[in-house]
Amino acid sequence: MDTLSNKSKLVVASVLATALAGGPLLAQSYQGEQSEKRDHEKTKLHIVGHDAIIGAPVINEHEGTSGKKLGTISDLVLDARKGRVLYAVLDSDSTTGADRRRTPIHWKSLEYNAKKSMFTLAMTSNAVKRLPEFDSKTLQRLGRDVSATDATKQRKGDVGRDAAKWTRPSLVLVSKIAGCAVLADKDKLGSGDTLFLEPKSGCAAFLTVQTAPPPQGKTDYVVPWAALRFVEAKGKQPMQLQLGRPKGALKAAPKLGDEHADVNKAEFRKKVYEFYGVERPAYEQTESKKGKEHERLRRLPKKRH
Repeated sequence: MDTLSNKSKLVVASVLATALAGGPLLAQSYQGEQSEKRDHEKTKLHIVGHDAIIGAPVINEHEGTSGKKLGTISDLVLDARKGRVLYAVLDSDSTTGADRRRTPIHWKSLEYNAKKSMFTLAMTSNAVKRLPEFDSKTLQRLGRDVSATDATKQRKGDVGRDAAKWTRPSLVLVSKIAGCAVLADKDKLGSGDTLFLEPKSGCAAFLTVQTAPPPQGKTDYVVPWAALRFVEAKGKQPMQLQLGRPKGALKAAPKLGDEHADVNKAEFRKKVYEFYGVERPAYEQTESKKGKEHERLRRLPKKRH
């Protein structure tokens, strides 16, 4: 005698059929959620210290999933007035060091992988070898190129009246930022330490300023790059960065030692912007819009099939 009645068998069969029919839909729903999550990760804002970028490997993305290592980033070329990285200095790999080359790579040609802390470049090693070598005169040459481009924009009316100040080259190596003097009004506040960048746009986001260690220990101020003014080196006077407020007004300034101090947290970045009275940069406003759109789509009711 069957343990289940005919009616019970029909109910079980119906449940199984529903589960089997819904399986693909559940899988599609799960895949859709995972895809949404991956898309959100791609657009998520990542602020990275220059010390994490310098030394990062550069992989040729045309060499398959494993890729071929083209070299490592040894420095960055920053337009200090505009606060944007224009080039990365690529050191080609060499086991002996005899054929080591340094090559300027346009920043827009590189794609940063935050999870793997590496860059991909759509160029073969042979193509990289054909690029000009980076030497002591490269910054001057690149500076002239930038000046010529800005001058052309000014003639076409693409930039404002004060564009003449951009026609003077202000390219510096990021490695030189670390250790340069930062002045608060006329007093020395400390020395530049870590430059934080938004890799996708190449924008300089923040600079940590390290004070001389008093008896209670050093202080690391977190300053938006937009709050700093670049003072180029003249004669024996080295490059400096000027912060337009007195040293005494910085007692409550955001510091790395503060609780929840993290440049990748929106709340902390907002606190820094508000203290120094600077607007949120364009890349962060774009990120905020993407985040709101992602949240809106996430809250929409799932379609029933």
